[in-house]
This record gives sequence, structure tokens and C-alpha cells, in this order.
Amino acid sequence: MAEAAVCRAGRRFVQPLSGLLHGAIDLTQLRPILTAIGYQRRVMELENRLDAGLDHWPATVSAVLNRLANDVAVHRGEWLVFLHEAAVTPTNNQAERMLRPAVITRMVGGCNKIR
Repeated sequence: MAEAAVCRAGRRFVQPLSGLLHGAIDLTQLRPILTAIGYQRRVMELENRLDAGLDHWPATVSAVLNRLANDVAVHRGEWLVFLHEAAVTPTNNQAERMLRPAVITRMVGGCNKIR
């Protein structure tokens, strides 16, 4: 029963964080069509939502959620860099695609097996 309460509480705080990050990624797609002032206003709204979410994060939900909240707070300046720097991509998709051929070669060649 206690685990279910922790899961419900966790969802109550993690889902808004996830939604905020998805909204931030979506906002990068709107950058070319928004005015600079309109874009900056939306960025500020997202940053304020992130700060408010961290301010209202309960300290006693679970160790895992406490660690997540701490990591987000400690690295707060790094979470939304892609909104300020157009050259920074919001996801690691490109890096994953660049690594894929090397990973496939390693897997097919059996280079990851211990003898």
C-alpha cells in the first residue's frame, strides 16, 4: 500500500516535469516562426514552471525521487540550454545515430564477448 502511494506521488511530480521537457522540445520547433520577444517569453514561462515545480517538490516522497529532484536542481542551468543556444539539440538522437554503426559492427563481430 505504501508503495502505491509513493508511485502516485511520484507520478504527480514526474509527469509535469516530463510534460515541461516535451513542451520545451516542441518550442524549439516554433523558434523560426515566433518573434524573438514571443520566443523569449515562452522560454521564460517554461523556466518559471521548472523552478516552481522544484520549489514544490516534496522532500520525503522516496529516495529515487529525492535524487531526481536534487539532480535537476543541481544541474538546473543545463536542462534547458537548447532553448537558448540554437546549435544545441534538445535530444541525443544525432549522437545515437552516429554511434549506431560502431555498435552494430561490435555486435556482429562479437567484439563484446568475454573469452
